Amino acid sequence: MSGTTSTFQLQPPIMGYTMEINSSGDKMAVVGTGKPLKDWSALDTSAPLAFSPNQQRPIYGDGKYRHLRTQGLPVKFARKGNLKEFKCQIQEFIEANGFFAITHVPDPVSGKMLCIVNGHPRFTVQSVTKQVEQQVTCYDKYDKANDAEAKIFLGNSLDPELAAKLYLKVKTTDPFPIMF
Repeated sequence: MSGTTSTFQLQPPIMGYTMEINSSGDKMAVVGTGKPLKDWSALDTSAPLAFSPNQQRPIYGDGKYRHLRTQGLPVKFARKGNLKEFKCQIQEFIEANGFFAITHVPDPVSGKMLCIVNGHPRFTVQSVTKQVEQQVTCYDKYDKANDAEAKIFLGNSLDPELAAKLYLKVKTTDPFPIMF
């Protein structure tokens, strides 16, 4: 047998970058978060987010990271809960855990990218559905994974009764901005 080596080429995410997570260079992680450009081609470099280790997705590892990203907020939001506090907690979590890009949707009036968590009053279900329709076709595998995990996190952050009502209204294929 000849001494050939295979080089693994990690596909970088559209909404992020790859990085070595140890000094020998044999462990890689995908890091992705930030505000996307409207055409979903890259992150908007004029609006960077601070780095958080939770934004990393190790290429090899166990499932504990996914579990931690999807377990939901410790205090579940109920119908009569404080929406302002809930939105702040959701916003903090999505920024720190690499979900921020997939929460953005073009504003129906200005076209600027808005995070649905804070910008939701500007949208109806119909308008957010229309605005996100083209965007989701541009998602890479990392965006799709982040979207799926963000939806699980949101559902797990709700009181069980409220979560059940939400799941009756959304389709499993609906992306996070529609679910929120």
